[in-house]
Amino acid sequence: MLHDLLFEVSIATSFWLLSLVVPFRRLDAPPEVRWDLFAVCCAFLFAFVIDEMLVIPAGWLHVGMGAWQESVSQLSPWPLLLLYLIVADLGLYWAHRILHTRTLWSTHAFHHSPRHVNVLAGLRASPIHIFVLFLPLVIAYSFFPFPDRGSFALIVFVVEIANQHYIHSNVYVPMARQFERLFVTPRMHFVHHSARKDYSNSNYGFVFSIWDRIFGTFTDPDSVSLGDQLGLDYEDSKWRMLIGLPRSEVSPGKEVSAN
Repeated sequence: MLHDLLFEVSIATSFWLLSLVVPFRRLDAPPEVRWDLFAVCCAFLFAFVIDEMLVIPAGWLHVGMGAWQESVSQLSPWPLLLLYLIVADLGLYWAHRILHTRTLWSTHAFHHSPRHVNVLAGLRASPIHIFVLFLPLVIAYSFFPFPDRGSFALIVFVVEIANQHYIHSNVYVPMARQFERLFVTPRMHFVHHSARKDYSNSNYGFVFSIWDRIFGTFTDPDSVSLGDQLGLDYEDSKWRMLIGLPRSEVSPGKEVSAN
């Protein structure tokens, strides 16, 4: 546990330092460091509790998938790992889109609240936000149970955790346009964090950009101004957003955001 935490802190710090050295855009809005640090602590607490809550249901799912798992166990570990990553990322794409529906937007708004997006702000999340994004990982692992140890576990940890810090870091990526044919880049994800509803309802992908291209939700970062405002197009209590409560008054824009 401590080893994982130290590894995550080192990854986040590395991307933060890179964003200072090679930023891809100016961030005029000041960071909300106290709120970001508090949100990170809450996110770790929420994730721990939800992970414990999912242990028994995940076990039931594994038992129910026994015949399937026995058949895929004939595959070598590396194809299993690759299939897991693809299926998990596809599931995360759709889970992310669901969070942008009118029904669940209030549970996701806190994640979109920072006007200064960075590795800390990227961890803002309500409990339901975390729960919804955990589900695709549990389901994907039930279908493709790779060996959860050694280099396999490290690769998954890097992809799922380091990538989260990477796409929320203001880091310049050389040849980004070519890279974005397959993978999500920070500038692609920053479009998703725009205060404009038409931009924030696009670029839902986490690792692979192909899902946005396949399902028609891709916005080319080259078509968006580098000075585009980030965050929400309305004000609301951060405490309400942290818990995932709906706004007391519906306003045009994000609250009614739906695909």
